Amino acid sequence: MTVFRVFPFDPSAADRAPGGALFVPPGGRGRIDSVAPRAYTVLYVGSTPECAVAECFGAFDVWDRIVVEAKPATPLLPKSRFALASYALPSALDVRNLDDAAALLAEGLIPSRVVTRDRSVTQAWASRIHARGSYAGLAWWSYYEPSWQSVGIWGHERLRLASSPRVLHVADEAVRSSAKIIRRRIAA
Repeated sequence: MTVFRVFPFDPSAADRAPGGALFVPPGGRGRIDSVAPRAYTVLYVGSTPECAVAECFGAFDVWDRIVVEAKPATPLLPKSRFALASYALPSALDVRNLDDAAALLAEGLIPSRVVTRDRSVTQAWASRIHARGSYAGLAWWSYYEPSWQSVGIWGHERLRLASSPRVLHVADEAVRSSAKIIRRRIAA
């Protein structure tokens, strides 16, 4: 399986250092982040390039150079720009698909508990699933387009880059396609 992520990319950073394509930032506020501090980290990715773009920029009504081509992408990394990377998810990594009714039933979950914005709820069931050690991560339907999957990987140490990160521009096909699908305005 190939998955995608938009992240603040620094071309001079090592892959697993801040700004690198395999860097996993410390968690805390994400949907399936650990309840206990530093018990585990999560790399959030999407099933398509469009999903990754939407997850990064979806909160903005207008996608322009200020949003997509921010310099820097984050003040913590002065040389950073937003980039799209693809990753090969080894088939040996079993990701629990919560978009499957049988999986939801087995986990004692209902759909509204998976996508609730109350992170104390989602982090509690995610921590419970993580503690069993049966899965390398979880997948669920994207808030922006339910046919896409958002994926959180706990077993990210085994992820490999499928292609080098590509710095994003407003004219990028993944940006334009994502904006069209989730109805965001592109301003050049």
